[in-house]
Amino acid sequence: MTKIYFIKIESYMQEDIYNHLQTFISIEKARKIGKMIKLEDRIRHLVSDLLVRFVINNQLKIPNSQIQFHYNSYGKPFITEAGQPFHFNVSHAGAYVVCAIDTVLVGADIECIKDIDLSLVNMVLTKKELEELTSVSEEQKLHYFYSRWTLKESLVKHVGRGLQIPLNDIHIQKDALFHCEFENKKYFFQQYELEIDYILSVCSSKSAFDCEIIQLDFQYLYDFVVKQFS
Repeated sequence: MTKIYFIKIESYMQEDIYNHLQTFISIEKARKIGKMIKLEDRIRHLVSDLLVRFVINNQLKIPNSQIQFHYNSYGKPFITEAGQPFHFNVSHAGAYVVCAIDTVLVGADIECIKDIDLSLVNMVLTKKELEELTSVSEEQKLHYFYSRWTLKESLVKHVGRGLQIPLNDIHIQKDALFHCEFENKKYFFQQYELEIDYILSVCSSKSAFDCEIIQLDFQYLYDFVVKQFS
């Protein structure tokens, strides 16, 4: 079963808490995060790293000090210490940070629904999807766009090639489930609305997959990290 852990950052943490939590990730990652201009971006990336470490420790019982992230040629992270099939993928947007795990490759993407530059639509949707977009009501157009965008991003993250894949080359279909065929392989999706303004999509190569949704409180994550990772 696919498990999806998510956490909502209710308010931006105080500087002393932020600085303390940085000590539980790698020095290299802390430096990389520290170069980000916006505080909210630094916080989201820090919480993302900590959430993955929590999941790995919780699921695989690997001590935080022994977690080593490796990266493919496109920058997708993975670990080799699991001793069993274990795949994860992280996404964040606005107030949410999400981590999906499975025994097979998995991709996840969450986005906050907000007004967009219309030029982005042509970069994301296929010609047929653009036609479908014109047929939905005005109040549903943004939802349609973000639905397809997160589905495609979850596929791209599943494959692990990032920006190398043009999103408007991927056509999403919907019968009982969202699905598509890409590079002679079939992919399937689950989609959720964590709030009215947030859409989460999860991609798998399994034709029927269930997702267990697990919400964590930020205070719980903080207490766990400080207690278990010290």
